[in-house]
Amino acid sequence: MMLPGVPKIFKARPGSHSPFEKAMTVLGTLPMFLFPVYWLIRDLLLLGAYIVAWALFFLTARRYACVRCINFECPVNRVSVGVKEEFKKRDGFPGNIEVSKEEFWAAGSGRCTSLRVKHEFKDFLYWNFVTLTILFSAGLAIGISSTGWLLAYIFIAFFHFGILEQRFFCTHCPYFVRGEKCLRCMMNWGWPRHFKPRPHPPGKFDIAITSLGFMILIFFPLPFLLEIPFLLGTYLVSISVFLLTIWRYECGRCIYFECPFNRVPAEVRKEFEKKDFERMILK
Repeated sequence: MMLPGVPKIFKARPGSHSPFEKAMTVLGTLPMFLFPVYWLIRDLLLLGAYIVAWALFFLTARRYACVRCINFECPVNRVSVGVKEEFKKRDGFPGNIEVSKEEFWAAGSGRCTSLRVKHEFKDFLYWNFVTLTILFSAGLAIGISSTGWLLAYIFIAFFHFGILEQRFFCTHCPYFVRGEKCLRCMMNWGWPRHFKPRPHPPGKFDIAITSLGFMILIFFPLPFLLEIPFLLGTYLVSISVFLLTIWRYECGRCIYFECPFNRVPAEVRKEFEKKDFERMILK
């Protein structure tokens, strides 16, 4: 995943890492992180971007890679003990279906698919941190030019996420019914539920209105960002990271099957729909 195509210089050594190997790895990694700091502290904006970039890297790796990695001896591996034992016993995941309180597992053909049945608060923290990197770079560029336009941008963001998206897109989502009076979604945790659920696929009008809102939100800051190339680059990279991460790790696990970006295989959808998950989702 990290070094594809790099020649193997050393022989494989199966087994746990020794304390010396761990120490040498850390010792080799720290200079790579700290070496640029001497130059970065001269520009606080660059230093902040550097820190946020590494924070996103570690959070994403810990959240999505460390829980799926078969290098069980790695100090940061987060695969559960039960899964490790099952993997070693069967040399891979079994070709059956497993149901847990948190997720729906469908395995077969050497590949395992898990559907995220419900979100947790830590999901909200991660995805809003990613979203804030986008909004902050846009807001900073706008704020440098005009306070009035910054207030307008903040209003547009709140109106889109709190009203427009919730009314035309979120009301069709199975996650929308989580919680009592507030949403329990990875993107809008704790936000008041202003509209009633509509348990049917979103129509073309719903998709069009939601898409229009996103386009306004994305393109509104561009005239201001064009004046500051660094912030423009940060903005575009942040959007790319957001879209690639959510497409790779969430769209293939989401139970909002009617979403245009949903990537859950058809056979997994059918298997999921056979099960009675209404009690689990509403709980």
